[in-house]
Amino acid sequence: MYRRLLLFVAFIIYTFLSFAQCPLQRLPENGANGYNGSTPRSFIIQWDSLEGAVKYEYVVTDNNLCFRGCLGDTRTALTPDLFSKQINLALDKWYYWVVRAIMKNGDTTYYSPIHSFYTAPRPEDKQSYFSLGPIPAKDFMDVTITWPIDPDITLFNYILFNFHGETIKKSGDIYLTKSETEQTEVHRVDFNGFALGLYFIEIKTNKTNVPQRIKFLIH
Repeated sequence: MYRRLLLFVAFIIYTFLSFAQCPLQRLPENGANGYNGSTPRSFIIQWDSLEGAVKYEYVVTDNNLCFRGCLGDTRTALTPDLFSKQINLALDKWYYWVVRAIMKNGDTTYYSPIHSFYTAPRPEDKQSYFSLGPIPAKDFMDVTITWPIDPDITLFNYILFNFHGETIKKSGDIYLTKSETEQTEVHRVDFNGFALGLYFIEIKTNKTNVPQRIKFLIH
């Protein structure tokens, strides 16, 4: 019993010393929503400085069981800064991260404790660029794009899929004709000759990396 107590105390001391010799995470708070960056699906991680450190190495992953050579979305990099902007993270998902310091003599510290954050989307990212109508559709459907959400949108394109995921129609790049008075633009998709049933439309702008996918019915 006494030996077990000594081992437990030694483990606590070792753990404390290990964490005392590494940079500690500052943002986001452990187990909380991520700190949103300035662009959609971007998040900021930040850590404290460590005296004598010249660089820091971080690992960000969606696999909490593995931080090296793992399946999933795992990112690692060296930086002289005390923060990093992670882009194109999957939304509504937990990510885990650690950081360590590279000292002047080339030695590395222990990694920090594992922290987690949830990639909740920014409120403005929940807004849709597009609306469709009428739904259910018959001979046509209007795709209405609203650009005040992002004034840098200049074009969009779409792909139509049937229920089996087969591509049945592709548009080219559709350029928007903006004016100071108009805030939306409508593009009509002709369904003449299409069979009745369930379809999907996948729409992408020049400012979105992930297409918006919407299902609709032709009746």
